[in-house]
Amino acid sequence: MNQYINQVVPMILELDSGRRRPISSNNIVYFAQDKGSPGFMIEEHHPNEIDLQNITLLNNAVCLSLDGQAHVDWSQGINRIQKNIRPGQISILVANDPHSVRFKSTGRVLVISLDEKLLSYVALEQGYSGEMQPRWTLGTEDAFIRELMIEVLHEYTTSEEHNFAYIESLVTALAAHVIRRYSHDRLRATNPSQGLGPAILKKTVHFIHEHLSEDISITRLAGEVELSTAHFARMFKNSTGLSPHQYVLLCRINRSKQLLMDRKLTLAEIAAKTGFCDQSHFTRSFQKLVHTTPSSYARSFRRAGMNGAEIALETNICS
Repeated sequence: MNQYINQVVPMILELDSGRRRPISSNNIVYFAQDKGSPGFMIEEHHPNEIDLQNITLLNNAVCLSLDGQAHVDWSQGINRIQKNIRPGQISILVANDPHSVRFKSTGRVLVISLDEKLLSYVALEQGYSGEMQPRWTLGTEDAFIRELMIEVLHEYTTSEEHNFAYIESLVTALAAHVIRRYSHDRLRATNPSQGLGPAILKKTVHFIHEHLSEDISITRLAGEVELSTAHFARMFKNSTGLSPHQYVLLCRINRSKQLLMDRKLTLAEIAAKTGFCDQSHFTRSFQKLVHTTPSSYARSFRRAGMNGAEIALETNICS
């Protein structure tokens, strides 16, 4: 195993109580999380039996059933899926989407969580911009994902000195496949060949996600990668399809959507955590892009977890 064994990782948010917690207190065999910036977490679970009511996941995740028999009973209001999952089948779990689930398994399950930062960067690298949201997928055959995840597991269980660069490349390939095959049609094609180089783009996206609570000007972003403001702005838009200001605003709004699931946070606190001047500025910006107020958005999501109301809020980027 590795030096991170037995740490407790919050993976779910209980919508009724606002409490963040791991899926289970004793089902993590190991987990690995590079303290740099790859944006993923690897766990092996022995779930046995899990019953989670009215919760949302904090990160998107890809699961691989390794052995044994498993049965999932997933519900979102009036929508319900009951399915047996065989060894070798994969599932895609969606973050920030209220649901309830009962899961029984006699075997091991490998889980790779993919955070917003990693998915955003990989989508841009693939030539897409927009809101990245995977589709719920439970118990399906995907040989490419299966082999990638088995290789990740093999690297962790057979090597004393884990090759993090190799593991990161495997997980990046996994994220790219999820974006291409399992995402909603909210992504727009960009022109990356005329934009920032991969290393500069990755550094910029990482910087934005790490400093969302702060003032992020074009001058500051350009300075981080040692380019003139005008040149950086032009190249960034070629890479992402958005101006730096539009992209930062989209990231702030997407982060605020996650924070709105936490009932313990006030709108003023969310505004501060996502870099808006004040609650009024946050509310105006949110309503302009999402076409509803932050409070209404949060209430709609909580209702969705209880009565199956579907929410389709398109994010339109405005200058």
